[in-house]
Amino acid sequence: MRRSYRKLQAQRGATTAEYSLIVALLNVALIATLVFMQSASYSQFEELSSLDGSEATR
Repeated sequence: MRRSYRKLQAQRGATTAEYSLIVALLNVALIATLVFMQSASYSQFEELSSLDGSEATR
């Protein structure tokens, strides 16, 4: 009985480590996506702000 309980505890630890790794990788992907979107949206706003009034009404 104790062997099976210890084996179950060891599996829980491995599962926790795996989930932690998945969450860390998702965080890295999310941060990379947000940085990319920030630079893309910044260039769009720069383009819009450089237009004068006559071009903006088209």
